[in-house]
Amino acid sequence: MKIANPLYDVVFKYLMEDNEIAKCLLSLILDKKIVGLKLQPQETPHVTVDGLKMSKLDFKATIREALGKPENVLIEVQKVSADEEEERFRLYLGLNYIEKVPFLSKKGETKFTSYPITTIYFLGFRLKHVKVPILKVARGYYNAVTNEKLTVKEDFIEKLSHDMYAIQIPRLKMAAQTELEKVLDIFNAEKYKTSDSRILEYTGDISDPNVERIVKHLGRAIIKDGKLLNQMLMEELLAEQWNRQQQQRKNAEKAKADAEKAKANAEKAKAATDKANAGLEKENDALRKRIELLEQQMRNDNTRT
Repeated sequence: MKIANPLYDVVFKYLMEDNEIAKCLLSLILDKKIVGLKLQPQETPHVTVDGLKMSKLDFKATIREALGKPENVLIEVQKVSADEEEERFRLYLGLNYIEKVPFLSKKGETKFTSYPITTIYFLGFRLKHVKVPILKVARGYYNAVTNEKLTVKEDFIEKLSHDMYAIQIPRLKMAAQTELEKVLDIFNAEKYKTSDSRILEYTGDISDPNVERIVKHLGRAIIKDGKLLNQMLMEELLAEQWNRQQQQRKNAEKAKADAEKAKANAEKAKAATDKANAGLEKENDALRKRIELLEQQMRNDNTRT
């Protein structure tokens, strides 16, 4: 079945704006039951960096632990295509840390609070040292003296630290086994690629209802929404322009570094030449003095004779 490539930012956003699909995908990644999910309103659902649009979506979720009570969290989802964006992600994360979320008090008054944050990164590149395709970085509470793990949680701690998940799309296994792997398998563009990078030929197992729902939704993107394909093409052109700009920047930085190195080498050579000339001049001075002494001695000898 032909589907829109979900690795494109516009398609990723199209997919995650479907509440049931987003709830399914996030529940599987977090391995927690999401009982409520709402995409947070954003003035710029796509963040523009040097003309290139990047997917950044924030969800307010109500999750229920296996034996715990429901709790609200803010889930930050980003699709990352390059491994040079760490500072930008720190900025976005910082903005979410200071953001206040409105809620209605028991008296019906609008108040504001902050939620614990969980980040999920869909990586379009391989991490250098972590080989697992689906990485979970989880916090723990420990007694620093005895190293005993605590089973309690503290609101103060929860709001000042966060868990994160990183999905390395290029490392997704060719043979999906778990339910999460089967759903993420849809993102395996290399496995289902066609001559048109915007379209994938999905031949995986759709017996899982979650997989079927996502595949059909991505299929409808091609059949019913021709505008989306045009937006994907525009995204390609913007990406090419951004890549050229990045390469030009790197070339300019290299040329500058080479020029500075050449200048430093020239200054070093000049310093060595100046030192050698100074040494030669010192030797010449000493030689001139010896000649003067010899000449004076010869004059004195001539005078005595």
